Amino acid sequence: MNLYKKKDSVFKILLFAGLSLYLVGDNFVESQTSEAPSSISDMLQSLQNQFDQFSKNRSRNAILLADLTKQVTNLNNQVTSLRGQSTQTQKNVQSLQNQVGNNSVRISALEDNSRATTSTPDSTGQNNLDDRVTTLEGKMDQVLEKLNATMQRGNGSWSNNWKKGWGHKAATCTYPRPWPIIGNLLDVATVSSDMTKAFGELAKRFGEIYSLQMGTKRTVVITSKEAMRTILLHEASLGRDRRGIFGDRLMNKNLGIVSSDGEIWEKTRNWTFKKLKQFGFGQSSQMQEFVENACMPLFRHIDDRIDSAINVSLLFNPSIMTILWEIIVGPASPKDTEVIKRLTETSQAFLQSSVVGTGLINAYPFLRKIFPKILGYNVQMDFFNSCNNIAKKLFAQMEDKFEKDFTKSEENLLEAFVQNCKSRKDDEVFNCENFQIIFQDLLLAGSDATSSFLESIVLYLVTYPKVQDKIYQEIVQFSNDSNFVPFEDRNRMIYTKAFLLEMYRNAMPQQNSFPRRATGDIEYKNMEIKKDTIIMVDLRLYYGDEKMYRNPETFCPERFINEKGELCNSENIISFGMGKRICPGENFANIVIFVILTSLLKRYKLSIPRGQGPPRMDKKPGLSVKPYPFQVQFSRREEIHYSGNRNT
Repeated sequence: MNLYKKKDSVFKILLFAGLSLYLVGDNFVESQTSEAPSSISDMLQSLQNQFDQFSKNRSRNAILLADLTKQVTNLNNQVTSLRGQSTQTQKNVQSLQNQVGNNSVRISALEDNSRATTSTPDSTGQNNLDDRVTTLEGKMDQVLEKLNATMQRGNGSWSNNWKKGWGHKAATCTYPRPWPIIGNLLDVATVSSDMTKAFGELAKRFGEIYSLQMGTKRTVVITSKEAMRTILLHEASLGRDRRGIFGDRLMNKNLGIVSSDGEIWEKTRNWTFKKLKQFGFGQSSQMQEFVENACMPLFRHIDDRIDSAINVSLLFNPSIMTILWEIIVGPASPKDTEVIKRLTETSQAFLQSSVVGTGLINAYPFLRKIFPKILGYNVQMDFFNSCNNIAKKLFAQMEDKFEKDFTKSEENLLEAFVQNCKSRKDDEVFNCENFQIIFQDLLLAGSDATSSFLESIVLYLVTYPKVQDKIYQEIVQFSNDSNFVPFEDRNRMIYTKAFLLEMYRNAMPQQNSFPRRATGDIEYKNMEIKKDTIIMVDLRLYYGDEKMYRNPETFCPERFINEKGELCNSENIISFGMGKRICPGENFANIVIFVILTSLLKRYKLSIPRGQGPPRMDKKPGLSVKPYPFQVQFSRREEIHYSGNRNT
């Protein structure tokens, strides 16, 4: 087969993959759908015409390349047929592999000669085409080099080594075969437009740990508890991937907490959460007060609509955002409330933007410049830019305050950060850019994830009314007559804690862990994860493991209560991560969720509105998974007669 026709086909595959994912994407921007096909078709036709002309100029060398390619194919077939024979036969295989290596060198030399003898393009369009062809040739060279390197490892035929996966020592870990350039993007897209479901289906085929080639990066997906504990606790698993949208939000720098790594990550993380604890973040006594104050507007909102259908979407976001705002910036003024509302709206648009688009951008960063609206890039950057503008304004206001009236008091995170900027000039941690990303990280990780999880809790409470009744009876048994249930009461409320564990198993907003990057080689059993490989954990499949959970598709809080009535198996819930990268906001989330859940049920009975059917239980896909929009009816509880057993 003509090699340049091969490249032409690869080029078409890449464009076809982009178009196919555009057609099946879940949240692509509607305003673009009427215009994109025409412009893409024109661009494709123009490039095709120019590429055809370019290929004709190389016909002479193409004949030689085709002949050598056939030789490589024949040799591969011979190697495959010799597999599994005697030691002498293996020596023959090695000889054939050496011939393939020599032919690969000849191919490379001919390609270099072909490029050198090509006539100079006579137009801007031809120059652009030449650049694209050069890029494709570079990709093909990489494929040939990896083929040659794989064969010289002596582990059998080339086709068998490809199935084993690059960078692994043995074939105990199986993989979908990657295509040149596009890798396994089509494998993922054809399984499901929801990436979390696609990963789950692939794991069922390929086992506890498998590899995907996502564009130019290799990704390892982990699904078993044993693999997680070995790999995620390894020192070389602490890196972050800063390609595409993640790099752009960081201004292509190593900033913040979530996406940074190395020494800057450790310094930023340690200082930030030391100060946050000082201001009450994750401390039960202070957090209790923050939550109670922030929930009063929520309860007034519900009281004004008692016995009516209330939309649950974004019901909890203002309360959670207000708590975080007070810790980061200070008590929210009426003007701040409007800012919080705007941030809530833009963050939701960001979290519901296309997962497929984000995956494509991370695999092929150049696509964000070509199809920014179609891939959801504009929506995502709107949120990041809004956060950055607000953070810069807050930072500047605090600097002005210190210029006029400098005090050493630290009442919130922003004050403490600006004071350190003044006293530690030129420090790589204390600067305005780093504060912008810290501000983003705290709002996204703290507010949106917690709010989405509370929405899921309400969904399950109205779907399983008997579960709701059991939690309420426990509240009556152990609570006093105040409006809120103290977080300190949680250890006596075994069923409530079991319910929350089952919710973490079923409804975490992030059903795949935030990607890590291997900063060195990691060994697991007889496999090796190479440096710079992306590491992901498929929590959805992990929590559906029948070896760990009987009837995992059934919602059953009792699975976390043993025969003695004690809580059990809580160590299997790892929704906040594992190792040094564990989410530092875990205590914050646990306190907020427990207090809001119990206080809601203490005041109201939750039910499906009259005349409506059961809400959807499947999740709305996006960067953050949450329920589809639904409504709930809140009814006031009857007067509670407390048992007075708070000390039992």
